[in-house]
Amino acid sequence: MQEHYFHCSDGLKLGAQLYRLVNATSPKKILLLHGWLDNCRSFWKLAPQLHKQGYELLALDLPGHGTSGHRSQDSPNLVLSDYVYYVR
Repeated sequence: MQEHYFHCSDGLKLGAQLYRLVNATSPKKILLLHGWLDNCRSFWKLAPQLHKQGYELLALDLPGHGTSGHRSQDSPNLVLSDYVYYVR
């Protein structure tokens, strides 16, 4: 598992945990998204099990959660549909 960061075009930095397979050709991939008031570390039991089964995983911290950055206080509040921007 590697800690990883993505820099978004709006300046926000998103934290993630990345589980890669070594020497795998065309591995199956899973994007893990946490629930409200949680973070990517909520997959601490599930992610290693899926990885052992041959999956590459990306557990993403949504904006304002875990190691991801926060938007400024004067910016509009995020609604659930806004998170699609960060996931795509």
